[in-house]
Amino acid sequence: MRSRSFSEEDTTIDSPSSAAPEYAFEGFNIEFSDKVLITPLTPGRNVVATAQSRAYQLTLDPDRAGSFIIPDIYPHDLGGNPRFEVLPGLIVEGKEVVGCVVKASEGTRWQKESEDWFKNSWRRLREVAGDRYGIDFFRGCYHFLRFSADGAAQADYMCDLVDAAGGWGEGDLMPWVDVEEGGQGNWAPQDLESITDRALRNRLADEVTTCTSAFVRRFKERTGLRVAVYGRRIFQTLHMTNCKFGSDGAVNPSYTESMRKMEEFGVPVDDIIFWQLQGTEERGKPGSNRARLAGYPWEIGAWGQVDYSVYIDGNRQSTLKSLRERCLARRP
Repeated sequence: MRSRSFSEEDTTIDSPSSAAPEYAFEGFNIEFSDKVLITPLTPGRNVVATAQSRAYQLTLDPDRAGSFIIPDIYPHDLGGNPRFEVLPGLIVEGKEVVGCVVKASEGTRWQKESEDWFKNSWRRLREVAGDRYGIDFFRGCYHFLRFSADGAAQADYMCDLVDAAGGWGEGDLMPWVDVEEGGQGNWAPQDLESITDRALRNRLADEVTTCTSAFVRRFKERTGLRVAVYGRRIFQTLHMTNCKFGSDGAVNPSYTESMRKMEEFGVPVDDIIFWQLQGTEERGKPGSNRARLAGYPWEIGAWGQVDYSVYIDGNRQSTLKSLRERCLARRP
């Protein structure tokens, strides 16, 4: 989820021997094997999605149940002025678009052009949300963590940018701190998966823990808000088992057919608030993307093919009420 796509860090599928036999996701039981087997948890659930996109009226139940998705973009995804106005109320293949997450910052210094893009996007998202803001349309942002920089200083940098863009609001999602190997430059002496030296692996894992924990701690000290951690692949390659880092939620990247459960990294399923399904894919080339699930949209309406995440509430039916309770930066 740095500057190309959320799914970038999980482009390598875990070996079949590490596959978990079963996982519950969005009202389905998913069995991980050579193929993904999906069966409804409750009889009669319709898994056939419509191919149309349309808008709900705000008169619908604000606590309604459904399948809720939130796209995320960075400065180069959709140009300098993304059409945020098409998102509120949009339904794609039976899944409601209920917000947008934008990249806010990276390290302790970002390009001015990118900073300006974020500030404009942050303000625009609040404008287009209108009366839906905090009810069934939410605004979010994330920070790409650089392990070679001080975590607390990075939290300050992100907070300064958000303050300059107008600050936090009641309908904002808890921000995500993106923890992944890609884009770290020369931080590690070699590709993490190729490391066989246990001492080196442990040292790098400690650096990841120190940096991420410092970011989370400083962000919460400064804002009093909740914060989530995005990551999984780096936890696996560095053999990490305590990966909450003091956060209030987890964003599970890149659904794959042979995915390791987050519980292995100290993150119970009830702490996961979003599960990413989409990334980049080339039509007509099966397997070119491993972050998709049958029954979920290929594209986000007029926006086209961008990353998006699905809200989950453990094994329970997802509702807008539970999304507000579990995902907002400010506790309701």
